[in-house]
Amino acid sequence: MSRRTLLFIMPIFLLAWFFVLARPAGAWIMIEEAYLNIQVNARGGDDSFIFRMGTEPQGWGFNDDTFSLETSGGAAEMLYSIPYPADNYHYLSYLIPAGWRLINYNCSSDNPNNSFVEINVRVRIQMENYSFGDCVFNFQKIEQSKTPVIIVPGVMGSYLYSYIDPGVEVWPAVGRTVIDPWDTHLNQLIMDNEGKPLPNTMIVPPQDIIRTVLGKDFFAGLIEELKQNGYEEGKDLFVFPYDWRLDLNWSASGIPYSGFESLKEKIEKVRLETGAQKVNIIAHSMGGLIAKLYLKQYGAVSVDKFIDIGTPHLGAPQALKILMYGDDLEFNYLGIGLS
Repeated sequence: MSRRTLLFIMPIFLLAWFFVLARPAGAWIMIEEAYLNIQVNARGGDDSFIFRMGTEPQGWGFNDDTFSLETSGGAAEMLYSIPYPADNYHYLSYLIPAGWRLINYNCSSDNPNNSFVEINVRVRIQMENYSFGDCVFNFQKIEQSKTPVIIVPGVMGSYLYSYIDPGVEVWPAVGRTVIDPWDTHLNQLIMDNEGKPLPNTMIVPPQDIIRTVLGKDFFAGLIEELKQNGYEEGKDLFVFPYDWRLDLNWSASGIPYSGFESLKEKIEKVRLETGAQKVNIIAHSMGGLIAKLYLKQYGAVSVDKFIDIGTPHLGAPQALKILMYGDDLEFNYLGIGLS
């Protein structure tokens, strides 16, 4: 190396060395990121719990980072570094494995400026650089001895309540039918020419199927029989109430109205709640057609057994007669029939 080159390099080297000696202790190794300790507690066994960290608020993005925590002895944890800029939003998504349920989770930090917000099985995280946080997820193994049963009623088999008049029963509304032989209150169920509810005939999402009416057994006996055989409603016995006026394809696959649940969504919800791989379906009348449409579109991946009772596989001319001309539906009060 020539003297001239050495004289040129030496001042630069000395200046760099001065900054190294003058820096605060440890400052030069700091990088701009935050750290989140993710811990899983699994009660009842061990499994693989999948998480994903990304910046996509609507779901899992293409460039998100996916990782798995394998529990041993019911616990696992890892330290995840959130890269610069850590003070922007990041989203920690989590999957609940089949056979497990999430009891709760808790995220915390000693930095009051950090925040953790639940958004539909994702935690929206905002952490300042150089800060630390903890997220603890507690899972419980589900003990499942019976395949869950879902009862799907037929046409007119679910209670309907008015959207315009909250709490007002529109169907079957037996009391109103007795005092109104012309059934004018049923005008709230009129649809337009495309089979869609009119603005003043919307109903709230149905909450239950009809079990008994004036002592007449519809589904109460079936439910009681299943209970006597060890089933428990809400645990492994479920009902699927629906707006029986709507397109059956909607009821099977997806309803274009907020809050309404399709059979597909009901099955997935039951599987998630119970940890079961499959469900059994008991369907009556038109409910059997809804179940058949579901099976036609999605197959039997999530269904073990399908029992249909009185399903109109070749059509339902009697239903047309009721719609066109009326019928007493086997009810009769003091000689006054339902029309």
